[in-house]
Amino acid sequence: MQRGLVAPRFAWKPSAASYSHSHARAVGWPLIIQAGIPLAIILVELFALRTWLVRSGGQSNLLAALLSQRGPGTFRFAVVQFTVAFAMVLLMFGELRLAHLRVAFGKLEPRGVVRSALMAHAAFVLVCASLLATFFDVPLTLGWAGVLTFGWFAAAFAALWFAAVAFVPAPFWVLAFRAVRQTLAFAAIVAAGAFAFGRLAATTWEPLSRATTAVVYSLLHAIVPGVTVDPAAMTLGNSAFRVEIHAQCSGYEGLGLMFVFTAASLWFHRKEWRFPQALVLVPVGLSAIWILNCVRVALLILIGVAGAPDVAVNGFHSQAGWVAFNLVALGTCLGASRTPWLLRRHAEQTSSRVANPTVPYLLPFLAILAGAMTAQLVSAGFEWLYAIRVIFAAGALCCFLPRYRALDWRMGWAGIAMGVAAFLVWSAMERLTGSVMSAGMPAALAGASAMRQNFWIAFRAFGAVITVPIAEELAFRGFLLKRFESEDFESVGWHSIGWAAIILSSAAFGALHGGRWLAGILVGILYALTYLRRGSLGDAIAAHATTNALIAAEVLVLGHWQLW
Repeated sequence: MQRGLVAPRFAWKPSAASYSHSHARAVGWPLIIQAGIPLAIILVELFALRTWLVRSGGQSNLLAALLSQRGPGTFRFAVVQFTVAFAMVLLMFGELRLAHLRVAFGKLEPRGVVRSALMAHAAFVLVCASLLATFFDVPLTLGWAGVLTFGWFAAAFAALWFAAVAFVPAPFWVLAFRAVRQTLAFAAIVAAGAFAFGRLAATTWEPLSRATTAVVYSLLHAIVPGVTVDPAAMTLGNSAFRVEIHAQCSGYEGLGLMFVFTAASLWFHRKEWRFPQALVLVPVGLSAIWILNCVRVALLILIGVAGAPDVAVNGFHSQAGWVAFNLVALGTCLGASRTPWLLRRHAEQTSSRVANPTVPYLLPFLAILAGAMTAQLVSAGFEWLYAIRVIFAAGALCCFLPRYRALDWRMGWAGIAMGVAAFLVWSAMERLTGSVMSAGMPAALAGASAMRQNFWIAFRAFGAVITVPIAEELAFRGFLLKRFESEDFESVGWHSIGWAAIILSSAAFGALHGGRWLAGILVGILYALTYLRRGSLGDAIAAHATTNALIAAEVLVLGHWQLW
């Protein structure tokens, strides 16, 4: 076993052509574990850091502000934008080059842990902890706070690097960096732009808010009785319901998101666009998203003055912005792809001839998301219209029944057994993270009639056990797992799927589950392994449905409603 800080000899096989998939899997599985261990260590340390920041009492200092504050113009917001941009480019724009990375990883000889690198990782973690404690306990000038903040991030990067090379040789990480360096650069630019735009908007939102106030008033004053506007306070409405057009309603977040979206589309599809005509997408997208934001605020006031202020504040206000962005982004893409003036001739001919093969795999999942946003638009703290999610998903699935007949729908006991294992993992993670397991039925549901309760519970259980497993497995195991192997995902055989696709698709699946992201990653890996057992999507669906059925049983029998 190597003990030096330098990674052990990078043992290459003589020829990549002679490297079979079966051998890659035989060599790769031990290395999957090696690659997963540093990820697990880092996730545990991040969880500990987050817990420490929460318990610190929110001390006001530079580092704590960078790590804990949320919203546009914060470090956390920039990290989220970096992650979203990086994932979007890798997945949607075909920039992922994992094929040769998978071969390169398979060529590595399995080896043990480099203990000295692991010790170096532990040392830098202690340095990070010491600097964080210094920030909490010692008054610092702005200059010293800046120096120590830079030192903390440098130590954190060093800790991350040594954790990686302790389990997987450094040359592989160098190859991985080279494969995605352009995407990393783009994501870094997006993150920096998001941070800078957020800081600018946080201090200069008033002009945009005043313009939004004026447009909303012009939309409402003819149809809402008694509507008045206070330009100085930027409030408008009537005696029954009034809103303040503050930073969140000004529209700058939508403008920033739309600018990133159109810029990414123009850059990564630059061979398909006709320039300079295609640059018109930027002002068109920005204008559309701002106008829809004004319409959103006007509808918010209409809902409030109509006698549903709870729906306006707790439902529509929180979801309508995302609905507007999705509508504009989708409309911009569809409209531009069908406008010959913006496209090169080859791109125009290609887009008119070739159907998108991803639609049958992704549309049911997107239908659930659309149903969720629609239901939450008219909710007042409790999503009574959960049935919309089920109806939307069922409709999307029915549209592609002929295409689905070509898939492998075999289900066996192995899938059910893996679903039970995933349920145990989910329950264990729920308890390890300190979730309270005695929460009662939501007050809104408990106060409803028995018929209304049963109707909601029936659709909630049906969605959890039937439509959600089918839609999510089509998206994450049917599409995404193979898409990480090749742009032509339909040609990828289940026997050739490697560790990288498993981990990355499971990470995306975990991100879907919000605060339960770690449990989502773990069960996502289990579902992927279930699929890879014999290439049956039906096995993965059976595992997913079993897990959700057991969760539903725990909710209904034991009263652990926080799981829903």
